[in-house]
Amino acid sequence: MRIGTWNVDYARGSRNSDRLSLLESKDADIWVLTETHSDLDLSKTHVALMSEERPKWENPKVCDGSTWVTIWSRFPVVSTIKVPDARRMVAAVFDTSVGLLALAGVVLPWNSDIGDKPGEQKPAPWEEHKRVLRDQMKVLMTTMSAESGGCRRAIAGDFNSHQAFPYPFPYPYPHDESLRRELAALLSDGFFTCHTADEEVPGPLQPGGLRQKLIDHVCSDFGPAFRVETWSGIDGKSPRLSDHAGVFVDLPD
Repeated sequence: MRIGTWNVDYARGSRNSDRLSLLESKDADIWVLTETHSDLDLSKTHVALMSEERPKWENPKVCDGSTWVTIWSRFPVVSTIKVPDARRMVAAVFDTSVGLLALAGVVLPWNSDIGDKPGEQKPAPWEEHKRVLRDQMKVLMTTMSAESGGCRRAIAGDFNSHQAFPYPFPYPYPHDESLRRELAALLSDGFFTCHTADEEVPGPLQPGGLRQKLIDHVCSDFGPAFRVETWSGIDGKSPRLSDHAGVFVDLPD
């Protein structure tokens, strides 16, 4: 079974046909698309499960049909799973080719994320990330375990966090290693393997001949993946496909 995730940079404008062609070429059974829009439509082959629409005040690129997360699955939904934040998360149990799978798609806040309360005092850097990580991710994982009936589980999406340790590049995201390790420990305690932690962002080398690691991840309790593939959102054309790399993993039966 192949699970992929990609932040598609609002999925608006003239490049959606190219995004769709690339997604079709990667041939994932389940896609967790983040920062996406209903205009990027995989309904010829997949069924959509969407988070609630994004608040329109937060970014001029956000409009009707914008979602933080949309799961596109070749497999039918058996039941939905209640999530602690219906904008940033969506989850369900799917009847897949390898049995029942409880899967959640998530977007964790980035450095300057101001959250869902406009007009209030702007949060400090990474404050929203900490809140969602500490108040919501643990609840999500506990609920998934409780409602999955003991079936396999996976979490994928835009974590806004490098998960490679030690991190080889001078500018990890978040910079505070304790915050990155807090997420890693939460996943480990839930018996999740982050299959994409050591995967590199394709493209030019960074200073020092290094490559940054992914901040978009696929995690599961399947055990080791037997294939991981990444691709760049920058293809030399304008506008770009995305400012994020995409990734899929092939999981064992």
